[in-house]
Amino acid sequence: MLVGVSVVDPDGVVSQQSHLMQQLSPTFVATAPPVSRFRYFMPRRELDGLARQLAAARGRVVLLGRGSFHHLTAALVRACTLPLPFPGGGRVVDPPETVDLVVVDAHADWAPAPAGYLHCGSWVAEVLAMPQVGQVILVGVGGLRALGLLNPTVLRRVGPAAREGRLWVYPAGSATAGELAESLYPGRLLLSLEDPPERVVRDLAARVRGRHVYLSVDKDVLLADEAPGCWPGGQVPARVLFRLVEGLMGAVEPERWVGADICGEWEGWGPLYQGQQAAAMHEAINLQLLRLLLQPVARRPAAA
Repeated sequence: MLVGVSVVDPDGVVSQQSHLMQQLSPTFVATAPPVSRFRYFMPRRELDGLARQLAAARGRVVLLGRGSFHHLTAALVRACTLPLPFPGGGRVVDPPETVDLVVVDAHADWAPAPAGYLHCGSWVAEVLAMPQVGQVILVGVGGLRALGLLNPTVLRRVGPAAREGRLWVYPAGSATAGELAESLYPGRLLLSLEDPPERVVRDLAARVRGRHVYLSVDKDVLLADEAPGCWPGGQVPARVLFRLVEGLMGAVEPERWVGADICGEWEGWGPLYQGQQAAAMHEAINLQLLRLLLQPVARRPAAA
């Protein structure tokens, strides 16, 4: 069950969201070295140490700041697979046998990384390699072929997982669904977010029902006029994002939620008033996502 909000604030942007701070009184998680050192890239050797430090945020919704720190999700997922110290000391509680990851993002984040590193565009492949991760489900990704992410060399990292049924994609549009069907899922029919939302919700709910789940939301998936300054902007309306999250909360039993995070804060530059307006829009989206993720069980609508 998701029981509160934590902040890993490497760029200081989340702590400026005053309404969120006042309403939810989140806890701040500090690490050594500070995660601000890991913007865009981090050494793979740092992953397990960072995961142990972030273990305090297990079972909570973590606000990660800008999308350039999205690879910190790999450490948060890793933290959910570590043995848990029992409250009060003494014995250790074993982690779930498997954890599934659902990522809502405009990007597939399975690009290559330099040897010994992971970055904000490569970390999904890193998570797929973790032995206690069951399946990874990507939702909302845009075009892949133009970015070189369907190149056979790149697909060597994720193709085996797709063939094993451990990687599934609900792209933003039908054109990307066609690209994926041709390159990664021959002969398979993929739903996209251009299909009726309730159909996507039902299919997604069926994939995660009865499993332990971690959810990661990068707001770059949203339309640029709803989440401005968040990379180039995605193709998904906020109402669709909210319905997807609502459907997930209805499909997964409260005790099977191991964690969640939100990133993709305001990245832009420009006149002060524009930045203030954009930051307020992002804060409003964060608050709505947190209401959905933390609402009492009795109020969660079940996915049909």
